[in-house]
Amino acid sequence: MALVEGWDGNIKVGANAMANMSHFKINFVQESIDNTAYGTTVQDRSFLPGLRAHTVEFSGLYNGSSGQLTLTGKMKKGGTPSLTSMSFITTGSKGYKGTILVESIGVDSNVDGVVAFSGSGKASGGLSTV
Repeated sequence: MALVEGWDGNIKVGANAMANMSHFKINFVQESIDNTAYGTTVQDRSFLPGLRAHTVEFSGLYNGSSGQLTLTGKMKKGGTPSLTSMSFITTGSKGYKGTILVESIGVDSNVDGVVAFSGSGKASGGLSTV
């Protein structure tokens, strides 16, 4: 089993790194199509692969880096929501990249003074390896 250390990961918006990010998650989803036929003596269902989907989630500390500001600018009033090129590097220069529709951005301020930043979205056209 291969081990990938998380300390070497990073997130980029276009060519700009998103500073102070501490977590990202990529979900690879495979839909299924039920193709069970009526009238057979077999009482087990059968399936075919359907469409694939990829979703992403990310979080860390808010610092107003160019990557964070780019995503926030697309979501705020007067901004223009659009697809965004993003890379999720797992170790060294290897990881996943794609065009992401960011669906949610959060800026969370706590009483202890630490301001958190988070977001989530869906890949348009899938993710490819870097």
